Parts: sequence; C-alpha cells; structure tokens
Amino acid sequence: GGDRSAKTRSHPGATKLPCPTSLPAPSDAFSDSGFSGLSDVEGMRNALDIYLTLGRLEERALLEMPRSSVAEHLPPQSALATTVLVEFLHFDACASEAASGLAPRYDSLLSFGPFDITDPVLEHLAVGSMRFDLQAFCSSSSSASHLLGRASLPLSVLLECTPQAPHQTVAGTLSFASQADARLQIATVQYKARWRRSILPEQQSYMHRHGHAPGRAPLPALPVESLGAVAGADVA
Repeated sequence: GGDRSAKTRSHPGATKLPCPTSLPAPSDAFSDSGFSGLSDVEGMRNALDIYLTLGRLEERALLEMPRSSVAEHLPPQSALATTVLVEFLHFDACASEAASGLAPRYDSLLSFGPFDITDPVLEHLAVGSMRFDLQAFCSSSSSASHLLGRASLPLSVLLECTPQAPHQTVAGTLSFASQADARLQIATVQYKARWRRSILPEQQSYMHRHGHAPGRAPLPALPVESLGAVAGADVA
C-alpha cells in the first residue's frame, strides 16, 4: 500500500547549485540527529527515512567527467557538483541536495512512505537491496549530469532489531564503485537510516505465523522412506 511519493528535506549546510557497496553497523549509540521534525504515520503504517551526510570523492572523479575533446581543460574541484539518487521498493527515485567539491556535504533527509509492512515487504527486505546512484555535473557547464558511481545497501540491516533495542538507527558508509571501472571505488557517502516506527511487531507476527524469520525458510523435511533408510544404515 501507500503512494509512490518520496520526499527530500534539506538541512543547513547543504550547498545548493543549479541542476541541469556498503558496510553498515547498527548500534543504539548512533545519534538520531537529522531525523527531527518528522511526523508520525497513521495507524500501523510506516516510512523509511535515509539521512545522507558527508561524501568523499576520489580526485580521478574529475577525469571521468565527459569532455568534448581531450584538449578541453578539467573542471576545477569547486565546479564539480554531485547528488545522490536513491531507489527503494516501488517508490519513485529520490534525490539528495546537490553539493560541490571533493568533500560534498549533502545533509539531506530522504523519506519513503507511508506504506504497510506486509509479508512480501518483509521478505524483500530480507534478501533485497537499496540502490544509490552518484550523479555529477559541472556548475560551470550546461552539459547533462553524468553517472559517476553506484552503491547498494543490503536491506537486511533494516531488520536487525530486538525486544531490547526495537527501534535502532542504522549507520554506515556507502562505497560507490566507478562506472568506468567497477573494481575501483570512486566515492564514499556516510548515511543513517531509521524506520519511522519499529517494525518489530510485524517481524514477530511473521515468525509466529510462518515459524521462521523472513528470508530464512526452514529446510524441507525428509520423506518417511528416507528416514527409514537412514535409520537402517545407522543400525548396519
């Protein structure tokens, strides 16, 4: 359920410019800063909030920007601007604020929802991933944006909550692989993610009804004939 809307909220410090693989670590110690001012969702619905903060671009990112000719000068670092596009579930892609330089400060809150945490959603969270595209352009040029790199975040980290810590903030660093050479890292971006409310009740309901956690189906039981054969082999 839910509409396809995804919202961006900028925070002080983001540099607005004219626009023509991940190591998460959930912990209660992470600050919830960046998630203030969010409204509650109605009923048992939920929303996912992603807060993108500081980025680090490799210097060769300038070399990967398209040029009309080899003789064309590289753009200065200050002219390079980037934005992060995020895709989650069935929602439209959502973009961060644009920020400049090799150490861009996005300070952008992206919200997806509201939607229902159904069994199919839980099963997708257990095995799926969220995609992040790093788009770049030159503020001094009218050329179209260029896809610099791509990162993904396993959605299973969003299921790591317990009765002792039912509403955790997940934080980590996204590693963007270069589009020119996927073996190379072109950038990193720090992120935090948090459900608008805990999804522990839905997880517990799923386990009660199915007998296992989402994405962790039990092994099929052996046929009675096979059990007899194994027993006979043990006796022999």
